[in-house]
Amino acid sequence: MTDSDRQHPPGNGTSTREEALQRALAAHRAQLERTTAAIEADAASGGLSPAQAADAVRAARALYSTVSDLAAVEADYPGWETWVGVGGVLYARRPKTSPPKVVRAPSVQALREAIERRCQR
Repeated sequence: MTDSDRQHPPGNGTSTREEALQRALAAHRAQLERTTAAIEADAASGGLSPAQAADAVRAARALYSTVSDLAAVEADYPGWETWVGVGGVLYARRPKTSPPKVVRAPSVQALREAIERRCQR
């Protein structure tokens, strides 16, 4: 799923935030299933050891959890975009603002708090 699909879901504009969140979560879930299937196929062909496959699946599930939590943040704060940066740092920005509104945090809860603080300025 592309960023534009998450930000501007198809429809007539009457969809609720909950529906947008459900679409985003379904897309993230489908990506997790594709990733897991690819890991299992690689392990079955001998490309990965069982331990490597288990680690890869665990990492994919952790990423799924994080991006699902970020989708919930976007649903709670319309107009904000979120992503996972290098090293797992979480970012959020509000496009087309002057001065730019960008926050970063080590956890989803801290990101929510940073957005709240930024919104109060």
